[in-house]
Amino acid sequence: MQKAGLESEIARLQRQRAAHIDDQHAIRRQIHEARRVPTRGDQFVMEVKGRTVTQRRAAGAAPLTKARLAAREEVCRSWTVGRIDGFDLICTIEETWPDRRPEPELALLRTDFEQPIELDRQTTPAGIIARFEHILDRMDTERDELLRRAGAAATRLAGYEPRLAETFPSQDELHDRLGRLAEIEADLARTEGVVGETAQPQHTAA
Repeated sequence: MQKAGLESEIARLQRQRAAHIDDQHAIRRQIHEARRVPTRGDQFVMEVKGRTVTQRRAAGAAPLTKARLAAREEVCRSWTVGRIDGFDLICTIEETWPDRRPEPELALLRTDFEQPIELDRQTTPAGIIARFEHILDRMDTERDELLRRAGAAATRLAGYEPRLAETFPSQDELHDRLGRLAEIEADLARTEGVVGETAQPQHTAA
């Protein structure tokens, strides 16, 4: 049972290690390709159709306007509407359920997935930029947490691997106890049989 438990735990940790290695490659690739540029304060900059925009309201108005106008066309599609801090901003027009009315969705294209951006009819240009920057600010924290968890998993794995081949230390004792139990049960069965025979009524001739 211990061995099975260890094998299960090790398999889980090995999957985590594989994910950690993939994450490391993704981080290196992202650092190499994204070349992130801080957007806080006066450093704000966003690319829209190859044009550099430094005003937040104007930068936020561009993707919002394009997304809402595209939704009116009622054609489902996906395309890049801009780029911020080294990440492409993707707009997707999809049918909603159950009325099947096309609605726009925005997402930042990260290394391994699309980070959705909350978008509704009340979203303002300044509000959408604030959401972009909040997500971007969280990326470093998320990366550090993933690296910490991967490191802890690797440490646990190193401690488990040497124990994989261990045998149950009390196996001989368990085997002896099981044998003794079998003997006792056999003696009890024989005793019950003898008692049963003795308890049968005796018939005498009339």
